[in-house]
Amino acid sequence: MNGIKHLFSKNAITVAANTNIYPLSAIMNAAFVFTGQVYIILDGDPKKEIIIRMKGKEQLSRNRLGRIAKEFFNELLNQTMRLELVSANRQMRELVIGSAMLGAVGDTVGLTRPPVQN
Repeated sequence: MNGIKHLFSKNAITVAANTNIYPLSAIMNAAFVFTGQVYIILDGDPKKEIIIRMKGKEQLSRNRLGRIAKEFFNELLNQTMRLELVSANRQMRELVIGSAMLGAVGDTVGLTRPPVQN
């Protein structure tokens, strides 16, 4: 696994994610995606590096564990970019929602029911 610090152990692989590159929330979101395949244990210093241990729920080969680790980092990139986009679009989203809410309120404020004529 070139470029990824990793350590194999019995039916598990341990990798590290640099928190200067990947936000903690992205690491946790990515880890959650893999809870169906492996048990996840997170450790480390949130200001520097998070250690992610992925242990197979069933017996997994070293090859499969290596692929899961690579898939984890792809998902970690996906989650990081999702957070970046949410942050970048926050102001626009607030403007759109605010306009919609004001429009809904504006349609009913000051309207009176016409008198019923017999």
